[in-house]
Amino acid sequence: MPAKKTEDGFSSQSMPFWLHNLPIAFGVILIAIYVFGRIMGNSKEHVIWNPASEFRVAENNSEKLRLFYFGADWCLPCEIQKRQILENSDFAKFINENFMAIRVTDRIRENGRNSEDVKYLEGRYKIHIFPTLIIVGHGHDGKTRIHEGFVSAEETYRFLLESINDLK
Repeated sequence: MPAKKTEDGFSSQSMPFWLHNLPIAFGVILIAIYVFGRIMGNSKEHVIWNPASEFRVAENNSEKLRLFYFGADWCLPCEIQKRQILENSDFAKFINENFMAIRVTDRIRENGRNSEDVKYLEGRYKIHIFPTLIIVGHGHDGKTRIHEGFVSAEETYRFLLESINDLK
């Protein structure tokens, strides 16, 4: 059935809902891409990270506490924490001075499996949330402090400082 024309020659039939709101949806998508780009933007890491395979060497390092950072590349809270906290130069200096930092990256989603070292560490510390920070005291039976999930820079700093005071 043809659309009825008004006196000015336009159709009296209205635009479909989705077509009418298409510019709004496009704008929201552009804003989301911009914000995500700012969060995930290029920045250099300043923390001296050791790979998961170095955890055995860390057990014999009596000078510093061990800081394990458990995360995954697909984990948005991990990326935000990494950008806002772990790549902050003040945090990096504090971490490098007080901890042997070990990054443990879960690859289950990407590769379908993890390395033996990552599997061992995730099992040993019962990791089920990303990101997770674990501070381990000196020696093989060192005391452990665990912080699961993303929190503010202030809370992360407090956790690290309390761990130093508690575990040294």
